[in-house]
Amino acid sequence: MRFTEDRLIPPASQDRFITEADRLAPGNPTEVHSVAAPHAGPSYRPETIEIPSDLARRAATDPHRP
Repeated sequence: MRFTEDRLIPPASQDRFITEADRLAPGNPTEVHSVAAPHAGPSYRPETIEIPSDLARRAATDPHRP
């Protein structure tokens, strides 16, 4: 998740991390979900629960996962 209101790790830094991760693992691009929340305490945003839950559900049903 990319937190757009993060002041500890600003969005520009998050974007750089994402770009670097994609460069290092070109066959496994990063799936980015932006959430309008700060770095600490974003649990009040429903997306912070829904996004990882959806990713876990998809991973559990992916026939290509080891």
